[in-house]
Amino acid sequence: DQLLATIISRCQHVRFTVLTPDLLSDALQAREGMPREEAVALANLSGGSYGRAMELKRTNMKEGRQDAVSFLRTALYKSRVELFREIEKLSADYDRQELVGLLTTLELWLREAMLNGERLPQLMSGSDRETVEKFSTHHSGLDYGPVFSSLERAISLLGKNVYIPLILIQLSLDLQRSIRLPLSARSQQSAVTGPSTVN
Repeated sequence: DQLLATIISRCQHVRFTVLTPDLLSDALQAREGMPREEAVALANLSGGSYGRAMELKRTNMKEGRQDAVSFLRTALYKSRVELFREIEKLSADYDRQELVGLLTTLELWLREAMLNGERLPQLMSGSDRETVEKFSTHHSGLDYGPVFSSLERAISLLGKNVYIPLILIQLSLDLQRSIRLPLSARSQQSAVTGPSTVN
């Protein structure tokens, strides 16, 4: 954002091939001294990006996770009044950079839920693990792609001069469409067709 538009327009994007999970896991263990289980989990979560793995490592802390999950829960299951109160609270308590960390934490939490459904290694334990497993079970079959896209879009907007409550409201609507509406559709389909049977 600090570069002039005339300079940016003359720049060229260079994309590097992402690392395989095995290579990334080995690198994290060798260079960062991570335990193997944590390195494997971060390698699976980061999509082959070493920098992303380190970012996830930094945000994988207990503080902030409760607010992140509370925002998700309010966006999906609470009333509009409660959602607006939650957004007002987050806007008052967090600056832009802190909100980036909060949404990155939420993304990590949701990736944990996705990995739980795929029976892959996870980072969280204790009450976090139980909550992740409940969410994963309740939303089994969820397509997480649109969910992550919504979070990445919100994180990108936080780096620009966009009104914070507006970003969070739009993100809430996107999460409802990506998570809650598919669940409602599956429930209605089950009610119409009845339970399936296996011969």
